[in-house]
Amino acid sequence: MEEGVPSTTSLATSRMRAIHTRCDPQPILRDHWADQLVPATLLVASLNRVSGTNPDATQALKKHRIAECGITIEAGVHFVAADLAREGLQEVLSRTSFDPSVPTFFSWLGVTMYLTREANLTTLASIAACSAPGSELVFSYIDQKMFHPSDGANAVLFDELEQVVKSLGEPFISGFHPAALNDDIRDLGLDLEEDCNEYQLVARYDPAGVNGLKPVDRSHVARVRVRGACPEPAEATANG
Repeated sequence: MEEGVPSTTSLATSRMRAIHTRCDPQPILRDHWADQLVPATLLVASLNRVSGTNPDATQALKKHRIAECGITIEAGVHFVAADLAREGLQEVLSRTSFDPSVPTFFSWLGVTMYLTREANLTTLASIAACSAPGSELVFSYIDQKMFHPSDGANAVLFDELEQVVKSLGEPFISGFHPAALNDDIRDLGLDLEEDCNEYQLVARYDPAGVNGLKPVDRSHVARVRVRGACPEPAEATANG
C-alpha cells in the first residue's frame, strides 16, 4: 500500500485498545511505533532482519528516530533487541519483565516478509506457547502469490518494490497464502479472527480518502488469538 502505514497500524492500535479494556494486557510492539497508546508496561522488541547486523545498534537507531519525532518515551516502556532468525521468542522474552500468565497483545508489523516461512511459523508457535489464553497478535504479511504474480500491473509494482528493499539489504523472503492461513496456524494453538487486505483496511480506516492511501492487491494484516478465554483480572476474581 502506498503511504499505507497509518492504515496498517490502525488495526493494531484499535485491537490494543479493545483487549486492554477487556483483559488489561501487557502489549508488545515490534518494528512499527504506535504512539497513540502507551500503557503502563510496554515491551518494544527490535527485530534484526538483516543477517550479520547488530540488533542493539538497530534498536539505538529506532530510539534516536523516536526522539527526533518528538515522541516522549514513557517510563514503563522497555526496549529489547532481538534477532528472531537466530533465537527464539521465548528466549528473548526471558530477558524481560514479560509475565506469561498475563494476557498479551503482540503487534508484529512489517516483519514476516523478511523471514523464512519456517522462522515465521516458529515465532507464531512461540507466541501461542508462551502467552496466556486470550492473548492477541496483529501481523502483516505479503500474499504469497506476489512472488509469482500473474497480473502484469501488480507484477511490475511488486518487482519495483522488491528491488528497492533488496538494494537496502532486506530482500523479501516469504509470504502466506490468505486462503490457507487459518490452516497454517490452527495446529499452533492460534485462531484466525480476521484477515484484511489493503482495500478492506482503507475502507475501514480511511473511507473518505483523507490520507490519500492507495491500496493494491499485495499485502494483508491478520489478527489472531491464542486459543482459550481471556482470564478474569485478579481483582475481579477475588471479588467474585
